Amino acid sequence: MVSRLLIAQSEDEMPLKLTKDDKDWILGEIRDATQPQGWRKALRVLREVAPLGGILTVVLALITIVVALGIGVVNRREVEATFRGKTEEKLSSIERQLIDLRVLVASSQPTNRQNQDAAKEVLAEAAQKTTPLIPAPVVERAGKSFIDASVSSPGAWAVATEFLAYRSRLNGFEFHLPAPRDRSSAATTSYYVRAEADNPKSPTFFSFGGSVPQRDAFRAELIDKPVPNEAELGRASFLVAGGAIELDGMRYVHVLMTDVEIHYNGGPVILTDVVFVNCRFVLGNDDRGRQFAQQDLGNSRLFWSA
Repeated sequence: MVSRLLIAQSEDEMPLKLTKDDKDWILGEIRDATQPQGWRKALRVLREVAPLGGILTVVLALITIVVALGIGVVNRREVEATFRGKTEEKLSSIERQLIDLRVLVASSQPTNRQNQDAAKEVLAEAAQKTTPLIPAPVVERAGKSFIDASVSSPGAWAVATEFLAYRSRLNGFEFHLPAPRDRSSAATTSYYVRAEADNPKSPTFFSFGGSVPQRDAFRAELIDKPVPNEAELGRASFLVAGGAIELDGMRYVHVLMTDVEIHYNGGPVILTDVVFVNCRFVLGNDDRGRQFAQQDLGNSRLFWSA
């Protein structure tokens, strides 16, 4: 009876009626299929993420390769830079040694005309900074060789004064020009400078270094006619710039001379803490002139009297 009823319903294509329980069960199945929970959800996540993990693995591998290559390039550049730096340093050292050797070779026979010309040439190159600087000890040694030879060789004396000029250039790397100070200060020191009469350009003067007791202040005056200074405080130092001056008969204390043409003809002079920077020298080739040259070559600050 039941079988016939089912067949009859099928043959008549009667509509299927769902109960509430049937609907809830279907909705549950759909939800589980589209939004799995528990271990099913975990399985689905793993299945979906697996291809992405493979991609990430490849990307990380590529990044590792790129980083390794970058480190290799950087290391190679560092090695090349270090090698280049050491090579340049060695070449500079060799060049300095060659310059020193040229100077010393030229001074080995200071009365020889070719040696005198060679010394002038290397000094000119160093002055124009086309070659490394010549160290002060080398300048002193070579210059004194020409000074000694100048007793019998006027040409050697001309070279000796070139060494003096170059030595004063080296002083420029050690001493820096000060800024002028306010002249309205109560501290004051009067001075006198003997300018060289035949030079049309007059020197420029100014004091610097602050206020000091007058007994410690600079001095620029004639030896036989000191400049009176009655003020309690004076200026510490004094600058002479440009032009040309005569040293004969003068007393200078705590004085810096820069770009000055220095004339000295063997007269009495007192120099106490005097510095020459980028100066030129016109000196008599006599005992006192040679003594002055010897002292100036060996000292950046000159303490000498005659």
